[in-house]
Amino acid sequence: MKPCRLLLAVFPILLAGGCDGGSAGNVTVESAWARPSPQGAPTTAFYMTIGNNTGQEDALQEVRIDNCEAVEIHRTSMDEGGVMRMAPVPGGQIVVPAGERVTLEPGGLHLMCIGLAQPFTEGQEVPLTAVFAVSGDISATAEIRDSR
Repeated sequence: MKPCRLLLAVFPILLAGGCDGGSAGNVTVESAWARPSPQGAPTTAFYMTIGNNTGQEDALQEVRIDNCEAVEIHRTSMDEGGVMRMAPVPGGQIVVPAGERVTLEPGGLHLMCIGLAQPFTEGQEVPLTAVFAVSGDISATAEIRDSR
């Protein structure tokens, strides 16, 4: 196939991926979002869905977001006294079993952006890099919006 024909054949496939998600092989980061951060707030949470369409387990180990001094993987849970608590996940990573999806959402798993350099505003698109044990770096874009 000539280079121009190859480009024309592949270009629509590349466009179909959209700007809100990324993938490496068959591990995907989809529908990433966060709420706008109030002026002066030092933290905010990010949410997304991770899909693992491979035949082997993978794990989200790290996420890099330029506007955040640090990004930690957290879980919100209810303690014995009925109080909601948030803490880093044990081991600092999220295992994504082969053939499954893991959703990071309010009230559960999420990414804490700590040490905001500037507040996030409604409509902003924030690039991020998710680092996986097997799949490596996956680039995606998170939308800043009021809710899902």
